[in-house]
Amino acid sequence: MSIRLLSLDIETGPAKVWTFGLFKPYLSDRHVIEDSRMICFTAQWVEEGVEHPVLFFSEHSHGRKQMLDAVWGLLNECDAVITYNGKTFDIPWIAGELSLDGYTPPSPFHHIDLFQVIKSSTYLLTKKLDYVAHRYLDDSKVTHEGIQLWIGCMNGDAEAWQRMEEYARKDTALLGPLYFKLRPWIRVHPNVNLYTDEPEALACDRCTSTNLKKNGFRLTATKRFQVYACKDCGRQLSSRRGSVLAATGPAL
Repeated sequence: MSIRLLSLDIETGPAKVWTFGLFKPYLSDRHVIEDSRMICFTAQWVEEGVEHPVLFFSEHSHGRKQMLDAVWGLLNECDAVITYNGKTFDIPWIAGELSLDGYTPPSPFHHIDLFQVIKSSTYLLTKKLDYVAHRYLDDSKVTHEGIQLWIGCMNGDAEAWQRMEEYARKDTALLGPLYFKLRPWIRVHPNVNLYTDEPEALACDRCTSTNLKKNGFRLTATKRFQVYACKDCGRQLSSRRGSVLAATGPAL
């Protein structure tokens, strides 16, 4: 038994609106002709040493219900989902789509947003996924023609949908390798040992490795905790039990 990690990314279509001008138009909900919606998503099971296929579901190829059934089923099955800026976009958007169509919430899951990791733990010139993938993985997103790609998809253009699928698959394929690069830097992460048959074993809480070495101590006001460095993934972790420090102040 091990933790089930799922990387996920969605694409949405633009809304259609009425407007009297192109320069800084004032738009409200009364101008909307057709709401924006999720038009496709990609997902991939993330497992160290195993390359799983990237799954693709779209309203064009599968229909809206099958697409929503698929995303609900995957989120219901995973223990943690990996996204890039998914805490403010992908996951809330999916929740909106599912709730509007009468779905109940999937089983609870942890959320690892790699954009938040980059934002809180590093400083880069830009936090865009294409730049981050270039710096960490020497890889990049698929280039495309911009808004015309989305317009083509909304018009049912089969060639545009082929390009959209290639673009979306690559975005999700980047997330697994990027996760493993950033894993020791992730501050809030589920304890993967809890998903094993020996949850109490002394093992890395990121990768379950027992290849640990002592690396100093973490001190609180009253206790000292042994710090370990994982030789496999680089994670620094401290023991759950600490030793009580003797009082050093003057006797009263």
